Amino acid sequence: MNRVLLIIIAILSAVTLSSAQTIPWFYEPTNQAHPLGNNYMEFQDYSGGYSSYYHDGIDAMSGYGGRNVFSVSDGVLNHITTGTMYGGLMIGQRVSNGEGWLYWHIPSNSMQFGIGDSVYTGDYIGDVANWSVYSFHHVHFNKIHGTGGYPWNWYTSIDNPLNFMDPIDDRDAPYFQDAVTGQKFAFCQNNTSVYLPPNSLFGQIDIIANIGDIIGDPDWPENPFEIWYWINGPVSIDPICSFIATGLCPGDNTINVCYQEDNTCLTQGNYTARNYYFNLTNTDGDSIIESTDTGNAWNTDLMSAGDYWIYVEAKDRFGNTTLDSMMVTLSGGPELSITMTPENPPIVIPAAGSSFSYTVTIENTGGSPASYDAWIMVELPNGSLYGPVLQRNNMFLAAGGSLSRTLTQNVPGQAPEGDYQYIGRIGDYPSVIMEESSFGFSKSGLLTSAGSQWNLSGWNDDAVNPVKYDLMRISPNPFNPETEISFYLSEPGRLSLTVYNTLGRRIATLAEGYFNPGDYSYNWDAAGLSSGIYLVTLDYNNQIQTDKMLLLK
Repeated sequence: MNRVLLIIIAILSAVTLSSAQTIPWFYEPTNQAHPLGNNYMEFQDYSGGYSSYYHDGIDAMSGYGGRNVFSVSDGVLNHITTGTMYGGLMIGQRVSNGEGWLYWHIPSNSMQFGIGDSVYTGDYIGDVANWSVYSFHHVHFNKIHGTGGYPWNWYTSIDNPLNFMDPIDDRDAPYFQDAVTGQKFAFCQNNTSVYLPPNSLFGQIDIIANIGDIIGDPDWPENPFEIWYWINGPVSIDPICSFIATGLCPGDNTINVCYQEDNTCLTQGNYTARNYYFNLTNTDGDSIIESTDTGNAWNTDLMSAGDYWIYVEAKDRFGNTTLDSMMVTLSGGPELSITMTPENPPIVIPAAGSSFSYTVTIENTGGSPASYDAWIMVELPNGSLYGPVLQRNNMFLAAGGSLSRTLTQNVPGQAPEGDYQYIGRIGDYPSVIMEESSFGFSKSGLLTSAGSQWNLSGWNDDAVNPVKYDLMRISPNPFNPETEISFYLSEPGRLSLTVYNTLGRRIATLAEGYFNPGDYSYNWDAAGLSSGIYLVTLDYNNQIQTDKMLLLK
């Protein structure tokens, strides 16, 4: 995210309420959780399969029409939609694009306030509409930004209301149902409806899981709050966040990024049928649902043949967790190897900096072609990783094929003194490392006045210039409530390290000023903040790098 965009978002959000704010429930007793009939970011389609969309709030069941509704916050009534079943109002800040709360399905003839009136926490604001279908009496409730000027004309849903409501004390954990008969999970070729048997998987695979949750009312299943998956086997994959119902509600054009809709795994969300088939692998791990996430899959081409255990963990917003698993078999794929061979070892770099040459060879000894990523990292004397100093994505190698390059790596004078490891990796960058090879070199001193960089040449007779800094590690990530942000600077300059929420609002400035080359680490304590995605931005000599952090409480 560039600086200009961050500044614009920050200005628009300058008047937002604290993310640590808590609110009561809007039915009496207001200090007690109430059943939900629909959840935030839940799949819905009442058109018979023609128009699916995300539910952009929560539906709190009232049990009967005419129940009193109370304001959860102080504010101003900024919008009224007249009607009976579809009447509604918005209460929040007295500004254009302000933040507030939406209450829907309140008949306008029961409303107690008018546009511009001040409303306070606990004020009686209207009654629940009598719902004519399946006695689904409820209030639809959203955390919003008002849009269309002032008074507000409409709204954008900006977060899950359950992140703010107190108390939340549901005891029912999410549940799994078979994705297909006799199988916990289903497996299809990436972005298709071509399903494969679990005992013979190959290629780019999407993993589908049927997961639901109950929040107080067993008649109305809904989506869980959060889903993770990981894979253990000859080549393992660390836990990946597949879904989390928090932050801005995604655009409806991404509904099939998250939910599977085909004849085998048909997601349904209406009055009579509710099954939620999640495509777990349509994610880049940042938990933000984007159209580009469909390019992700379980790349079994990078896995050795054999048995693998797939684990899926589902959580609700109340802290309940359910874990399920299934064993599958990969039928076999390419057998990739990488070899890094230095010229004229041992390699000793003088204090002023110098370069060394080496040969990298990648071979596919298997019986099928391989698509893979290749990258090179440098392990610094303090044990942290710098790089990649070279990265090549989506490379192709035929069965029995090989690739060899002789490369030259420059080591700058600003690099610290000590012993290094130079590491070549192949796999699915950055999380899946199929094979790696390395060799060592050392540097005899440090010369901060030298002006060179970690340049590498020889791959295609080009020079690869890595960034002059690296957000090398955010650990742990996800975290609760503290994490450490570490980075390396290869040259001196002005720096700021800042944390933002997803609305662009600055949460904390961890570092600011003029810094010399070297390694730096800063601890961030997010106690008092709500669960969700946060962005950490390193602005260094007018170059900006942003990474995502996930706070889970």
